[in-house]
Amino acid sequence: MAKGKDIHIEITALNIVLKKHSDDNYIGLLEQAFEHKFPVQVFGQYYAIPANLEVNKEEGYIFGKFYRFTNINENQAWLDTKKVSEIRDEEGKPIPQVGKALKPNSKEIYFVFIIKNHRLVFDSKYIAPSSMKNFFINLFKDATLKNISKSEINITIEQAEESLEEILKIKYISEIELEINRPNPDDISSLEGEVKARLTNMNADKLSQQINSAEKNLKPDETFQQMMKVAISNGLVKAKGLNEAGKKVVESTLSHPLKVLKTYNTEQTTYVNALITYAFDIVSNIMSRMRK
Repeated sequence: MAKGKDIHIEITALNIVLKKHSDDNYIGLLEQAFEHKFPVQVFGQYYAIPANLEVNKEEGYIFGKFYRFTNINENQAWLDTKKVSEIRDEEGKPIPQVGKALKPNSKEIYFVFIIKNHRLVFDSKYIAPSSMKNFFINLFKDATLKNISKSEINITIEQAEESLEEILKIKYISEIELEINRPNPDDISSLEGEVKARLTNMNADKLSQQINSAEKNLKPDETFQQMMKVAISNGLVKAKGLNEAGKKVVESTLSHPLKVLKTYNTEQTTYVNALITYAFDIVSNIMSRMRK
């Protein structure tokens, strides 16, 4: 029996899609982005800055690390809690208490990017899926990218398949809306291929579809339910209806990001190695559900 400590990991993933799909393009995207050594906003006062990136082509993944921190507003005064007064100069201007390069509340954030399937996996105990998505959106926006169009980068939070079950459990469904961004041409189901072909033929990047019923409970057919399954990796699904008490209900798959709880033992492996192993496992499961 292992004597080490059992540590829990909460695995979550982003689907990062490039219109010009190739392993080299995904590697180039992250390598160029991580050359940007300036803070980018994550959420509110939280910012982050890229640190390390290790590309392992042989095993098919990229390991990365960045630091999240609280950004201090230089235009606001510090508070002296002993005197219960703000620290200002004679003119009333705030007096900085630390250097501009020093930032509080630092936290290391790790991720694993599975190159073939373009999924970025991380531990959502340390950063919320929405914040992780914001970091990469803003990083790609601010970084200098060569041979990659920023307008052709799309990021989706992987959503739980169970979120579709919650939608279908609504007692009386009056509306279901789905959005699907153009899927990637590789490792996709036949239905994803059909969606991509339709969007390509129409020179479109996104498909929006909605079904409504004024009086009767909606019953999505098999094809529409398969489209919903495509959307949880490439967009979103929203539904409106009434519960058994007749009250309005609104459900969105975005409220249910994919989260898989895993455990590793500190005597058997490291946090990083466990994260890499579980990254391949969860991405394999995502690909499998797309082919059901």
